Amino acid sequence: MRSYGVLDGEREGPDIVDEIYPEAGDLIVEKYGYNAFHHTRLAEALRANGVIDLVVTGTVTQICVEDTVHGAFHEGYRTVVVSDAASSYDEELHRATLRNIELKYGRCCRPRRSWPIWPGPREPAARKGMGWRT
Repeated sequence: MRSYGVLDGEREGPDIVDEIYPEAGDLIVEKYGYNAFHHTRLAEALRANGVIDLVVTGTVTQICVEDTVHGAFHEGYRTVVVSDAASSYDEELHRATLRNIELKYGRCCRPRRSWPIWPGPREPAARKGMGWRT
């Protein structure tokens, strides 16, 4: 059993909080490292469902979130990190990682601000600086 400062009670190993617990039929991808794409079926499942844009949240910003964003980038996904839904034990590292993501790997935003909008279908798509173009 393990306890987390932001959650009440203890949890057995990694678990999903009740408020966002998957419903029947939801895809659950178990990851074994920092990058959610590394040795998992995530990219395959996303492609099978026609997904091209991702919203990434989680902990720790400069470890799992960043590595997953890099993985998404290399798989060809357009990615947004919700900055208020990612966390770190070090605020300076959190901010620096978000800046790094914005430079080349995706976009960052707060949930109550405008979501980044990309142009229509990206066939063929090319990366250009911080954004995408068609």
